[in-house]
Amino acid sequence: MKLRVRDWITLFLLSIVWGSSFILIKKGVASFTPFQVGAIRMTLAGLMLAPTAYRFRKIFPRRHLKWILLAALTGNLLPMFIFPYAQEHVSSAVAGVLNSTQSIFIITLGAIFLKMHSSRGEIIGVIMAFIGVLLLFVGGEKSATSQDSNWLYFILLLLATVFYAINTFITKRRMRVPAIAWASYIGVALIVPGAITLLITGFFHNFNSYPARWEGLGYIFILSFFGTVLANIYNYKLIKDTSPLFASNVALLLPVVALFWGYVDGEAIGWLQILGSAMIVAGLYFSRRVKKPVK
Repeated sequence: MKLRVRDWITLFLLSIVWGSSFILIKKGVASFTPFQVGAIRMTLAGLMLAPTAYRFRKIFPRRHLKWILLAALTGNLLPMFIFPYAQEHVSSAVAGVLNSTQSIFIITLGAIFLKMHSSRGEIIGVIMAFIGVLLLFVGGEKSATSQDSNWLYFILLLLATVFYAINTFITKRRMRVPAIAWASYIGVALIVPGAITLLITGFFHNFNSYPARWEGLGYIFILSFFGTVLANIYNYKLIKDTSPLFASNVALLLPVVALFWGYVDGEAIGWLQILGSAMIVAGLYFSRRVKKPVK
């Protein structure tokens, strides 16, 4: 597989967008419940994508409806609820680190269930990059780990990452339409569960009682537009044009972006974090150099 410059550009842009999503989720949870944050995000994204879905209605793949619904479930519905819920108890830094295990799940699940072969360089590169992620985590402030003593939330975040990996495989194997159409179909499928959740949680009834929630809604709107609508379109296209493993490298770069936001916010940067960032970049580079396949 030959990678183009635009594939690398897409990878880094997605890393920036999704690497910034954790802080937006944190801001949203400050104003709404975790389930409301996920529901608002889904509903807004679905409404934004509805006109595009209508535009591509004539090429809707009815035979693959079950795969579209499964992709919506694993790539959006479940993770969008899990991450806000877990981030009430787990720091954004830890959530970003656990999310970076997606590449590991891509390799293992692909080898076990899909007989997918990865090159030796890809495997070693992913391991190097993940070690870099751990160095970012260890080199961070102690407050980022001291609060995270409940393993239930670790397991939930890892489960969400497994869902992301499954969604990646579904997209690679079953997407038979342009990426923008695929993303819009999934977005529309999320409107109903999102709206129902908002009704059940009393979002519309209580919203006017808390004017300050408009600020939280603004953060979720940014998250929906950039982190769901645009990011999903380009992520699906990246999966289609490259491979599930290469696209999953986005998750390995997320902690580097989180580190940058911490620096902008005045946090101290330690040498372990600098070393970890270098390991991640080196791992991504090494994964493209050694092509010998490993069965």
